[in-house]
Amino acid sequence: MNASHPNFFIVGAPKCGTTALYTYLGTHPEIFFPADAKEPHYYNDDMPGFRWYTDRSDYLALFESDAAQRSTIRGEASVQYLYSKAAAANIAQEAPEARILICLRGIVPFLKSYHNQMLNNLDEDIADLQQAWQASGQVRSVAREASMLDYKSIGLFAQQIDRYRAAFPDSQIRIMHLEDFIADPRGMYQAVVSWLGLDDDGRIAFPPVHAATTQRSRALAGFLKSPPPVIRRSAQAIKRVAGVRSLGLARKMQKMNVTQVNNAKVLDPELVREIEAHYATDQQALAHHQDLVLKSLTSTRGVSAQN
Repeated sequence: MNASHPNFFIVGAPKCGTTALYTYLGTHPEIFFPADAKEPHYYNDDMPGFRWYTDRSDYLALFESDAAQRSTIRGEASVQYLYSKAAAANIAQEAPEARILICLRGIVPFLKSYHNQMLNNLDEDIADLQQAWQASGQVRSVAREASMLDYKSIGLFAQQIDRYRAAFPDSQIRIMHLEDFIADPRGMYQAVVSWLGLDDDGRIAFPPVHAATTQRSRALAGFLKSPPPVIRRSAQAIKRVAGVRSLGLARKMQKMNVTQVNNAKVLDPELVREIEAHYATDQQALAHHQDLVLKSLTSTRGVSAQN
């Protein structure tokens, strides 16, 4: 494999601990992740609205630094690679020896957390999950990529894993359940590091990384996400004069506009039953992938990650 290619992909699913793993693994001395591009979303070319790197040279440049070249593992964590129908084959074509880590969680908490994230990203405008579930699959322009609002497809994990097993040898694929990581972060971290062929760096602290949040004002969030052209031009002029890449004002306003959401809200039991019934066949099919599930290497307990 070319040394400038990534050789490790955390491919999703979204809201299943990927940010926490990216954060924890990124401090290992033999692992490199691009600091400013956790989710390049280059290989999901079937999702043009949610693809941040479209130029191959720009993408590969993320892994050409001295730090990347010194690292045994060069990775990224684009969470829509699992849902994408094209990403598995695209990755295999360019990086056939890459390791693939798939993160999953229970289907109902997954959809609940995923829907909240879509709201938070302004890719969803239906605040009630039951109504959003009923609108699943409808083409709605609110989302940067319409397929991301297909709640009845996004959680077909067994089908999505099938694509990776068709593209890579089983030895290069592992599955981690968020529930297992929460129960034993130290043991599961060790399991990932060992599977990557690396020495344990002794990490014992696993503080919360990504608590569920929501926007205090969707109008302000929309303004900050897509400011009017005159505001953008003025900001660019000020940055040129000041000789800085960022003024930091938008970032500060974004932080002030975010508040933690109460993720303990109970869903309507009828909706839960409908979701479970819809996904029952796919959830049963996950048993065929049980041989890829990572097992803890220790019974040590620690502070769990949030996602």
